[in-house]
Amino acid sequence: MKKQRITPMQARFIDEYLIDLNATQAMIRAGYRGKRPDVYAAKLMAKPHIKAAIQQRMDRRQARTEITQDMVIAELARIGFSDQRRVMKWKGNSVELLDSETLSDDAAAMVQEVSKTETLNGGSIKLKSYDKVKALELLGSHLGMWKTKHEHSGPGGKPLAPPMIGITFGDGGPGAKAPANDEGVETST
Repeated sequence: MKKQRITPMQARFIDEYLIDLNATQAMIRAGYRGKRPDVYAAKLMAKPHIKAAIQQRMDRRQARTEITQDMVIAELARIGFSDQRRVMKWKGNSVELLDSETLSDDAAAMVQEVSKTETLNGGSIKLKSYDKVKALELLGSHLGMWKTKHEHSGPGGKPLAPPMIGITFGDGGPGAKAPANDEGVETST
């Protein structure tokens, strides 16, 4: 079997796809100017030589960065299951941050930013943590916990009608068109 070559447009698509794994946006960024970049992107993604090229590039990137899916999932879990009591203490109006040197790697993973503000009247310390809910959403999606349901219905929410095929028998003769009903669909007579 002849190996298919990747065109310059396909190479640009692959480069753009690897940025965010969004095929439609990759088509647009690669310069596709048609009316339905989503359709063309889906057709391109179905081509075996395109899939193979994308997978090869992803494998090379993983080897180069040494980042694995397991590492990403573990980091999301550290954020998603973090507990602020591991990095600070509070009681009444008093809040105390624990010394960063004493924090475990798991506890420190939740901390996005620590800032201190000082004024003439005192000061404040702010601890900003990573988005726990977002981390849990990503983990849940990875585990297939959130199923998206798509409902398909006809006009007014009614069930979709089965497709009608216009076939004429009898007086119409071969190739004659059937009369259309009120919705413009050809019906049999």
